[in-house]
Amino acid sequence: MNVDAKALKRLTRYLRKFRAEVIPELKKINKDTAKEVVKVGKAKGKSMGSTFKKAAPSIRAGTSAVGAVVFLGGGRWPYAIGAELGSKQGPRKKQFEYWRGNPPLNPFDGAAGYFLFPAIRESQQEIKTGWVKEMDDWIDRTFPAVI
Repeated sequence: MNVDAKALKRLTRYLRKFRAEVIPELKKINKDTAKEVVKVGKAKGKSMGSTFKKAAPSIRAGTSAVGAVVFLGGGRWPYAIGAELGSKQGPRKKQFEYWRGNPPLNPFDGAAGYFLFPAIRESQQEIKTGWVKEMDDWIDRTFPAVI
């Protein structure tokens, strides 16, 4: 891979100069990605019925400059985490499905979850492609002379 040192230096200079513009734009791109995750997670939860359908509205998008953030559960949905990850309640209690394990650090890995994590795994290519496209478009608009 060839790297043009002068172009890299100009890019660094641009990044410092436009920091006030960069952070809000990164937050917007990441929130757009999180909204896509919310959309697929809610659709999967609603399609499964029962507790999953009741927990689906609790999936919300957050804002961060370092990555897409998705929240599940909250005060109005105390059962949402149980619906997503399951429970080891024993044979007599059937409020939740059987526990599938802790969520992975990387939501694209593992087998945990019943509706949100599986929806992320099933649509990971579209999620990643959408994020990369938004970043490419933003970089082209913001730094046209650098790259």
